[in-house]
Amino acid sequence: MAAPYLIFGASGAIGTAIASDMAANGHHLHLAGRDEARLAALSGQLAMPSSRFDALDTDSIRQVVAEA
Repeated sequence: MAAPYLIFGASGAIGTAIASDMAANGHHLHLAGRDEARLAALSGQLAMPSSRFDALDTDSIRQVVAEA
């Protein structure tokens, strides 16, 4: 299987729209965002893994990339 597309900002409106469209077109995704509740809802809806991250913390970003 190909590596997933990592969608940062997936818990926001534009990120959610992009993730939804990509998932509908059969792409494998890893969702990343700041809002845990919205991220969990989208992750469940799309059946894709997700990670919460802090955009101001480079270690947090590195961790998300490693998880994807």
